[in-house]
Amino acid sequence: MANALQRRWFGSWRWWLQGMAALAIAAPAATAVARPDDQTQVLQQPYDFPLAPGEQDLQFDQFDDQGGARVLQSVTVDLETTIRANVTVENDSTLPAPELALNLTGTMMVDLEHINQFIGIESTFDGPMDGVAPSDGVPGSGPDFYDFGFIQLTGTDSATKTRSDPEGLDVFVGGGSVTAHLLGSGGFAATGTTEWTQVVTNFGASGTVTVTYTYKWVEAACCFTDGMCSDLTPPDCAAAGGVWSGVGTDCATFACPQPGACCLPDGTCRQETIIGGDTCFSDGGDYQGDDTSCATASCPAGACCFDDGSCTDASEPDCISAGGTWSGLGTDCATFA
Repeated sequence: MANALQRRWFGSWRWWLQGMAALAIAAPAATAVARPDDQTQVLQQPYDFPLAPGEQDLQFDQFDDQGGARVLQSVTVDLETTIRANVTVENDSTLPAPELALNLTGTMMVDLEHINQFIGIESTFDGPMDGVAPSDGVPGSGPDFYDFGFIQLTGTDSATKTRSDPEGLDVFVGGGSVTAHLLGSGGFAATGTTEWTQVVTNFGASGTVTVTYTYKWVEAACCFTDGMCSDLTPPDCAAAGGVWSGVGTDCATFACPQPGACCLPDGTCRQETIIGGDTCFSDGGDYQGDDTSCATASCPAGACCFDDGSCTDASEPDCISAGGTWSGLGTDCATFA
């Protein structure tokens, strides 16, 4: 009865395997085309669970588009699985089994938000070179018994969903997580005998699920300290020493801050070449702010006195070039004697 149940279960499992394989063939995976500017984010998690059959859920972080600065192009799921067990087989037939062998067939399926990946693996493990004897009626030992020991099979496969997929990739974008559901099964059948007892222990599956997000950065206005602008991605902008202005901006329409006017201690005005005013302050000047101009800035002057007793408010260079004596920054002819 035990053998009949084993063979019946194995046959039903083979029917399930064929059905799953047909589904996998009916829905071929898309192929992502790598581009020079594509970037990747790789997430990987291990799994390990007993088979009878068995299943497990894995949680993967959603893709962070950083406020629209990164655009998801494709999602790839790589599945690696190993099905393993310790198996012994005992010949229950009155006939010898000179070509005793053990067939292992296993499957693993992963579903990550309708990205379905299926692995079917099968192999035959040979028994002893001289086979085994007819049943001796003593279970668990003797010349009719063979320990196949620890056996395992490994398989890999991959599936990809791209932006052109009708369902899109929106479900993968956000600050939460997505679930990868794993479902595995397997079975054993002895060949070379018509009656047998098999004992399977440590029957399970393990491996990894790898999720790869392929994306590209969005270009936007990148402003530099000299007021210049280039449309760059955030990493390229930072590497060039610029400040990224955000999604939706571009140099054609965005106004980057421009270096402003610097009022110097001698009363002159200097148009700076770098925003922020650091060079102005280091020269003892008074920075009028970004986007200001010497053409409109009101820099303080000083009283310029001439030998004839006349006075005019001027910068130090202008006063000296006119032959006057400059009275210092902040003085004026209205109050200076």
